Amino acid sequence: MRSLLLSGLVLLSAPAFAQGPLAPPAGPPAPGMKTLDQLEARVPIPKSPQPSIAGPHFTITQPGSYYLTGNIDVTTGNGINIEADDVTLDLNGYTISSNNPTAANYGISLNGTRKRVSISNGHIRSGATFTGNAISSGPGFYSGINWSTASPIACRISGVSVTGVPGEGITVGSSVNNSSIVEACTVRDVGGIGIRAGVVSNCSVTNAASTSIAAERVMNSVGARQDGTGTGIVQGGASLEAIGAATDKRTQIPGGTATVTIGTPGSYVLMGNLTVTTGNGILINASDVSLDLNGFTIASTSSTASGDAIGLGSEVQRISISNGTIRSGTTYSGGVFSNGPGFDSGINWRSLAPRSVQVSGVSITGIRGYGIDLGSDQSSIVQACSVRIAGTIGIRAGVVTDCSVTTGPSTTISAARIANSVGARADGSGTGLDTQTPSFEAIATTTTATQAAVTTIQSGTTALVAAKDNRTPITSLPFSISTSGSYYLQGNLQHIGSGNAITVSANDVTIDLNGFTLASAPGASGSAININFDATNVTVKNGTIAGSSTFTGNWSNDWSITRNGFSYGILNDARVGSRFHNLTIRGCRTSAIWSGGPSQRHSADIDQVSCQYNGSGISAPYSRVSNCVVAFNDGFGINAQTISNCQVTYCNSYGIESSFGTVTDCFVSAVEGAGIKAITVTNCTVNSGGDAITACTVTGSTVQFSGGIGITISLSSGGVISGCCVITATGGEYSAPGAVRTGCSPP
Repeated sequence: MRSLLLSGLVLLSAPAFAQGPLAPPAGPPAPGMKTLDQLEARVPIPKSPQPSIAGPHFTITQPGSYYLTGNIDVTTGNGINIEADDVTLDLNGYTISSNNPTAANYGISLNGTRKRVSISNGHIRSGATFTGNAISSGPGFYSGINWSTASPIACRISGVSVTGVPGEGITVGSSVNNSSIVEACTVRDVGGIGIRAGVVSNCSVTNAASTSIAAERVMNSVGARQDGTGTGIVQGGASLEAIGAATDKRTQIPGGTATVTIGTPGSYVLMGNLTVTTGNGILINASDVSLDLNGFTIASTSSTASGDAIGLGSEVQRISISNGTIRSGTTYSGGVFSNGPGFDSGINWRSLAPRSVQVSGVSITGIRGYGIDLGSDQSSIVQACSVRIAGTIGIRAGVVTDCSVTTGPSTTISAARIANSVGARADGSGTGLDTQTPSFEAIATTTTATQAAVTTIQSGTTALVAAKDNRTPITSLPFSISTSGSYYLQGNLQHIGSGNAITVSANDVTIDLNGFTLASAPGASGSAININFDATNVTVKNGTIAGSSTFTGNWSNDWSITRNGFSYGILNDARVGSRFHNLTIRGCRTSAIWSGGPSQRHSADIDQVSCQYNGSGISAPYSRVSNCVVAFNDGFGINAQTISNCQVTYCNSYGIESSFGTVTDCFVSAVEGAGIKAITVTNCTVNSGGDAITACTVTGSTVQFSGGIGITISLSSGGVISGCCVITATGGEYSAPGAVRTGCSPP
């Protein structure tokens, strides 16, 4: 816990103590104030005069630390020239810009063979823009950060944004034998290479004419070509798309404007947005085809609705379509669906119906005809899809699950089995859900029980859903589960007594919080959900657990947690099969999740959990934790066996610990203790008060700041440190006497 202590002064009357000698000590008085160099040892770079003048605005010719004191704007020439080694330049949040009508020169130029130069924390702004696929020739700089004579060595660029340059965005050497690092930078609207360095991490380059990022190693970064044809990322001399093709052997569909016909069985992947002028986008004329849209979009510029975004040939079988977007322009107004523009249907068949087709993770908007139509054969499945505005049928298949159709026609979803899905007609007259014969509304009028359930729904409950899926509602607390089955919340519940809110003593139990909150009153105790030792295969999902602990302060100042309410969010004593996902757990006195101690080999799968304002975050030494966010916890962040893609910030103890396993793709910042301890650490970034990273093998990781040692190898001999960067470590960059260290900065 952080706190601020104020010392009091006690005033005593004059006679209480004897007076000392009043004569001053011999000799000249000692200095009583700090020098300017002691207060700020760095060299200031003044801001630009008004009006602006020709560059370079400032030339650095001596080693040292420099910082901007204001924005820099030049009429021509470079913004800043660096002509010395061992230079640190802090842009201090300011911007370097040029108003040269025709793009020329660099925002920052590294002249000569520069070594050990660090540039951070600011912006370089230029004015080049794209018209179609061509970038303009100005105004402003030609490049953001570039070199003029020879490739720089061991340089680092961090936290810099560059926009609107017809040349390179950030270039610190060639992409081979390059010892320089670029991290946490953004580049947008670039005609040349967006970022080029030895290692590029946590960066974004968008609207690149061709190559977005070129490096020996690219980590946690994204790139996008302006024309939508791919990422534009080149790693080790090969494009990211080529690397992917070499490993997964799928046939690539490049995107663009031409209709694609698939006539051969196989696995296909879309590598860019596909926009056709008329007719179909992709036509599948073969069976046994898997099509991954890869997050890209299929669209049509046809002035009237025509063709299918994805057409299915006659009686094709065993087709899988997933993971992307279909966009069209039909609208709904005054009870009428417009005739386009765009496609007539999203995914559709025109001759004989397909069989055994699966569509998942596809969103479709603005369709005149069918959103997704796989026919009435019960072997076809549509799951986790959304359709908004469809004029004929939103979704038709054998089974439809976890889908949404809004602004739909009279029939939004038609299937033999509909589960966990919603529909809404455009005219507001009902759901439009149809189990093919009869509709949901017809069922509701033919049986007394269903009609009663519909009436209950209209009064604000979900009894119909409970009647259809046979789940047991949890309507009051405390609640004990001693029978296998599926349980769910119907609304927010508050626990006001002692003991646990929900206790599980049965196997094969699912608790769906259903988007609601399970809360505790300030005086409550026990756990929100307690899972007994003999229970197995227990799942808790989809909602919020809220204790009564309170947060005082703010992220940039001293802060503290006043603990109250639930002791644990989830106290899991079960040995195997537990799964906790899609949860927010806050304000619990001891831990958000506890799943077995160091001597108890309880395994659980914990995914997509957010933990704030708890005593500690997640304690699960033999479990897998992924995609979790832990912040502002009074103790540690995460303790588990396998930890991936997690973020831990502002904890008063250590960040992440895996005594028996691996930590991958994680970010730890502003923790008081150690950053990460594990056997293997890969692609992580750490900012910690104690030792940053301790492991046997550390790969591709960055230490931004450490109050102790940057990277420690926990072996007396051996160990590996590869492709890592330590920026600031008060206890030294490395403690690895017997380790092999390659491709690191500093080396």
